Amino acid sequence: MCAIVVGMSTQVSEQRHLDRMRRRLHPRFPHLPPGLVEDVVAAAHRRFDGCRIRDFVPILVERIARDVLAAHSQPTSTTHTPPARSRAPISMHT
Repeated sequence: MCAIVVGMSTQVSEQRHLDRMRRRLHPRFPHLPPGLVEDVVAAAHRRFDGCRIRDFVPILVERIARDVLAAHSQPTSTTHTPPARSRAPISMHT
């Protein structure tokens, strides 16, 4: 793990980006509890703790959070439905 002191302006700018991102994600996943969205964003952001280069952290956090939230949005059906055929077979016998 790398240790570095991040400047106050970098922390404030990053926090603003994360706040805007949260506001974008809430309407995109209205069926998920707001607390889940917050937790996913926080967990994604923690993945970058200690990293020296912070420029792309908000973008990476948003991508990770979006993917995790989308996975939570998928139906959890255990039954497999085969794809429908486009046409029934044609019989050549008359």
